[in-house]
Amino acid sequence: MPADSSPLNLSAPTLFISYASEDRDAARLLRDALSAHGIDVWYDEDELTGGDAWDQKIRRRIRECDYFMPVISHATQARKEGYFRREWRQAAERTLDMADDVMFLLPVNISDLPEAGARVPERFQQVHWTRCPSGESNANLEELCRQVLTGEETPPAAKRPVEPGHPASRKVSAPKPLKDKKDKSLPPYPDQPHRTADEPAWLHVFNLLVWVVRCTYRAYRGFPRILRIVVIIWLAVTLLGLGGNSDDPDDRSPETAENPTLKDDLEEDGNFGKGLIDAAQELGNTEGLGQFGRIISAVADAAQAGRPLVLTPFVYNSTEATNEEFTKRVFNQLLRSIRVTRADEVAVSPSALGVSPSSADVLARITRTESRFLLTGWVEIETIDNSAHFELVLHSTHSPSLIWTRNYPIAETEAASIVDDILAALNTHNVFAPPEPPTEPEQSVATPEPVP
Repeated sequence: MPADSSPLNLSAPTLFISYASEDRDAARLLRDALSAHGIDVWYDEDELTGGDAWDQKIRRRIRECDYFMPVISHATQARKEGYFRREWRQAAERTLDMADDVMFLLPVNISDLPEAGARVPERFQQVHWTRCPSGESNANLEELCRQVLTGEETPPAAKRPVEPGHPASRKVSAPKPLKDKKDKSLPPYPDQPHRTADEPAWLHVFNLLVWVVRCTYRAYRGFPRILRIVVIIWLAVTLLGLGGNSDDPDDRSPETAENPTLKDDLEEDGNFGKGLIDAAQELGNTEGLGQFGRIISAVADAAQAGRPLVLTPFVYNSTEATNEEFTKRVFNQLLRSIRVTRADEVAVSPSALGVSPSSADVLARITRTESRFLLTGWVEIETIDNSAHFELVLHSTHSPSLIWTRNYPIAETEAASIVDDILAALNTHNVFAPPEPPTEPEQSVATPEPVP
C-alpha cells in the first residue's frame, strides 16, 4: 500500500508518485528529493499485489492527492500491461473535472525517451514534462518543487509572453500537429532475432517469419486510417474469392452484401487483426482452406500474440441451420461486448479447436498465441432426446484441462444470458488482471561441515 514517506504535515501539499516496478530505485530518489523540500509524498514501498482493499486505497489516494507524478521511462514504454497504467488513467480521468489551467499532472521523464510517441494517456501530452535523468535531483526538479509549494497553476514552459499590441487576455495557442491519436501509443518495433549456436535452422527461419509479421503489423498501425480500411477490404475480398473457387459446393461460402462484424470494426478503428479474423469468420473458419488456412491462422495468432485471453470460433456438431445461427450469435455478441472495454486484451484465433479438444491441443494454442487463458465452445446433440446443448470451457496455462465450464440447452437459453455468464466468469477468474510477478525461489545456505 502507498505509505507516507514523511511526517504528517497538514499544510504540506500531497503528491502521488506512480511508476513501473523497474523504476523503483529512481522513484525512491524522486521521493527523497520531494520530501526534502517539504512535500508530503505518497509512495508505494511494497510490491504491487492484488486485493480489493489495496485497490480501493490506491483509488482514494489518487482522488485526494494535490498532485499526481507519473514516472515515464523506457520501462513504461516497453510494457504493454501494468497496474501503473490503471493509475495513469484514473489520474487522467480526474482532470476532466478540473479547469485547463490547474496544475495537477506532473509527468517526470527519467530517461531520454522523446515525448512524441510515448505510451501515455493523451492528457499527459498536454502538460509540461520535467526531465530528471535516473531520478536524480536537478535544477528542473527543484523548480518544480518551488511551483508545487507556492501553488503556481501553470508551469513556466506553458506560459507565453504577451506580444506588444495584443490584449493581455488574448491567448495564442500553437497549432496541434495533425496526427492520428492512436499513433501516440504505437508499440515499438520488435528486435530482430539472432540465431544462437544450438538453435535449429528451421526454428530460426520461423522466428524470422514471425518477426517480419510483427514488424509489418507495427508499420500497418502507423498507416492513415483510410489506408488501413482499404487494406482490410482488399484482404477480405481476396479471402472470399479464394473460398468461392472451391470445387466442392459444400465448401463454398455465399458472398453476403454486408458483414456486420467487419462493418463494426471498420467503423471503430480499422484494425488489421480484427479485419483478418472477421474475413476468416465469413468463410466459416480457416479449416476449409487447407494449408492456406493454416498459414492465415498462424499469421493472425502471431499478430495478436501476448494478449491475456484468446477466443477460438465456436463450432456446431449439427446440420440444423438454427444451431449454426445460435452459435455465431453467441460468439459475435461476446466479441462485441468484450471489445467495448478490452479491445486490445482479447485475441481471436481463426482456426477452431473442434468439439471437446484435448489438453495438448489447448496448451499448444495458448502457447502459440502467448496468452494466459483460452475460451472455446461447441454445440452437441444428445442421442437420447435429440436436443441440442451448447457447452463452454475456459482454460488457463496453469490448468490446460479447464477452470470453468457450463452447459446450456439451446431451446431454453437466450444468447444474451450466455454472454453475461461468460463475462462474469472472466471477471471471477481475473482473466484481464495483470499477471503476478514470478517469485524467486529461496536459495538454501549450505551449512559448513565441522573441521575435524
